[in-house]
Amino acid sequence: MLHRRYLDILQYAEIFPTASATISRAKSVILGKVADNMKACSQYRYRVETYSDQRDTDEEANDVLSARRAVAIRNW
Repeated sequence: MLHRRYLDILQYAEIFPTASATISRAKSVILGKVADNMKACSQYRYRVETYSDQRDTDEEANDVLSARRAVAIRNW
């Protein structure tokens, strides 16, 4: 089982470069561990949530970016 600290790290990790929906290579190790855990615990359902910071004041653009990031993680 994945240790809780990996989930905590992932929660606060900057997986994406600013204004991007491309997963950074440096974060692939953490995502790999989370994916392994999810596969090992397939009886559970998982929800992917992402957000974008408020550097861009266009709320609609931020919502689109957040959705693209969630899809990128799901498809990773």
